[in-house]
Amino acid sequence: MDEQTVSGVTVHILSLGGALCGLPGVPGDWPKGHVWVSYLDTIGATCKPCVEKWQAALASSDCSHREISIDRATGDETCADCGAVNGKLPAAEEKIK
Repeated sequence: MDEQTVSGVTVHILSLGGALCGLPGVPGDWPKGHVWVSYLDTIGATCKPCVEKWQAALASSDCSHREISIDRATGDETCADCGAVNGKLPAAEEKIK
């Protein structure tokens, strides 16, 4: 995992119970030195993969992507608000727009 630390602590972005970077488990299972911030307040995040995924999700559509879930098996990211998967709207939605 390519991550930045501040004072030995890595701050992940948490969405729907998991880190956006894919760090396994829930926060209580994480190694010492790994903490989280909410996807609603990402300012303090220092985990580079978490921040990159969050920025990519926000830039991918007009939706604010405030609730993104990650399928741990496939790595697919789905927005609960607009249904975008990996930053792309489902085919039927694309035709409507």
